Amino acid sequence: MKKRTVLLGLLLAGIMAFGSILGGCGIEKNISKNGATRQETVKNSEQLVVATAKDIGDLSPHGYCPMYAQDFVYEGLTAFENGEVKPCLAESWDISEDGKEYTFHLREDVKFTDGSPLTAEVVKMNFDAMMMHKEDHSFLESINLMKDVTVADEHTVKITYKEAYYPILQELSLSRPVRIMAKASFPENGDTGKGIKEPIGTGMWKLKEHVENQYAVFERNEDYWGEKPKFKEVKIIVTPDGDTSVNALKAGEVDMIFDIESRLTPDAFKELESSGFAGHVSEPLSTVSLILNSSYGPTQDLKVRQALNYGVNKEIISENVFYGLQKPANTFFDKAVPYCDVQLNTYSYDKEKAEQLLEEAGWQLKDGAKYRTKDGKELEMGFYFDGENVIYKTLGEVLQSEWEKIGIKLNLEAMERQVLIDQQKSGEFDITITETWGDPYDPHTLVAYMANQEYADYQAQKGLPMKEELDEKIHQVIVETDNEKRQELYTYILTTIQDQAAYLPISNTTRLVACDPDITGIKFDSLYYMPLEDIERK
Repeated sequence: MKKRTVLLGLLLAGIMAFGSILGGCGIEKNISKNGATRQETVKNSEQLVVATAKDIGDLSPHGYCPMYAQDFVYEGLTAFENGEVKPCLAESWDISEDGKEYTFHLREDVKFTDGSPLTAEVVKMNFDAMMMHKEDHSFLESINLMKDVTVADEHTVKITYKEAYYPILQELSLSRPVRIMAKASFPENGDTGKGIKEPIGTGMWKLKEHVENQYAVFERNEDYWGEKPKFKEVKIIVTPDGDTSVNALKAGEVDMIFDIESRLTPDAFKELESSGFAGHVSEPLSTVSLILNSSYGPTQDLKVRQALNYGVNKEIISENVFYGLQKPANTFFDKAVPYCDVQLNTYSYDKEKAEQLLEEAGWQLKDGAKYRTKDGKELEMGFYFDGENVIYKTLGEVLQSEWEKIGIKLNLEAMERQVLIDQQKSGEFDITITETWGDPYDPHTLVAYMANQEYADYQAQKGLPMKEELDEKIHQVIVETDNEKRQELYTYILTTIQDQAAYLPISNTTRLVACDPDITGIKFDSLYYMPLEDIERK
């Protein structure tokens, strides 16, 4: 009897262990396609596992941790989808005739994930906490212009601005710093500048578990006021570099790479597709450009900046750097961006024109010399970029090769991200790289940013002869209430930076997703979010 009991126990243990494998790691099998083999796992139908490059941080809605994570947990008064402002925590709003007062009527059926109700008092607490550190958010003109926030009644809040600013409703949809958290999240002194007690929002997801720099698990908010996500849980695995995430997908450790940090190289993406994984490419979401510094080094000369524009074959970059996944761009903002469908002079690839401009600028290429010289100095400049971005390194190598053909020496300066930011703010660079911000920021937020002395665009534009007038037009456009006059101002701004070759547009940015072939419902909202609510496993 004792022997039979032991055998039965061993059998049950084996069955439980096998069940654990099915529910956790899954059953592994090899799938072959086009001669390539990948490992496929029967996955947990209730949990989606996603590889991304960064940890979620402290999840303060008023801070600067990854936007996708803030978007999971918190919501704003408005939302921005498919190019339109839509109601969110505010179901409607009224705007005063002078455009300075916005009265928001809150939904009355919304609760935070701790069960507490959404009220005007809590909304005001969030804005008051954000305004304690107003200088941290000065890149947003709506924050600079915000005057005060008052409670009209339990479900009505009024925000007053110093000036009318047409994109206020768009900027109130941003994932930071204007999203709303529960009263229980606040520290005792109400100051969220050094962190929060815990992340409690009204969003589709709530944080279940977090191991810093390893993973985070979000579970579906079952009491969410809107349509709920298909998956019950999302697990975010931190994979700092592209190779790690690719290997994790191949090994069946993750279901998806949602590449919002541009760590998945185009060649790795193509290789994953050929191995049987599904590949998804967004429509163009923004523009990648080089910033050509008009106040530093050889790029102070307009003819040199124009020569740099003419001296790059963007088709080669599109095919060799982006594998055709990003198409060449000719203007700083795409014509589809509001107010940006204007007629501009563009710089098509023209090696002879580039050489002519360099000659006119006094840079001579002597017989047998590799690089041009002027007053005994070689035509040499630096390309400063984020060293963690493999794609930018490859881009630099192509630029180096292209410009060498016209006698320019380009030095690649890979830098740690914060060091790069500090270098850009100082204005001590020849060439660096930038990306427009896409919806819901473009063009207003980025154009306003160009007049802010704290940022690279301002530093790079300082040498333009009309910089003072340019900044004046920027300050006007953001508060202009007449749509026709606003268009005239944007036309002047865009024409000036194009004619002055302040930027060298490279490509129209796309985002990539590689995932298991049975995953459906992929969509792209913006550069920075991971809209996972419609994703399911077939």
